[in-house]
Amino acid sequence: MYGIVRNKEYLERLIAAKGTAEEAQKEQEEYKRRSEQEQWKRFEEHFGKGGGSYSSTSNSNYSENEKTMLKEIYRMAFKKFHPDACGDDGSKMKFLTKLKDKWGL
Repeated sequence: MYGIVRNKEYLERLIAAKGTAEEAQKEQEEYKRRSEQEQWKRFEEHFGKGGGSYSSTSNSNYSENEKTMLKEIYRMAFKKFHPDACGDDGSKMKFLTKLKDKWGL
């Protein structure tokens, strides 16, 4: 019913909440939301503040508004094409990373 759960605390909460399927579903959704927030936070810490090899903005010809839109587009594509999410071999993420570098984000 729950799939593979590797987080012991989360598994215990699911088992405790199994009284109703709605409670278990809500718990799963909340866990997913928190996980995505943490992943994005780590990504922002690494790439969003000048760290990492792909954060060069020197060749960017985009305005700040355009950069904001490109970051949003990248974030949506990142979530969709991450190998853990789509089962890809990573080729889509490699291409996305190249685009990010070209965009100067």
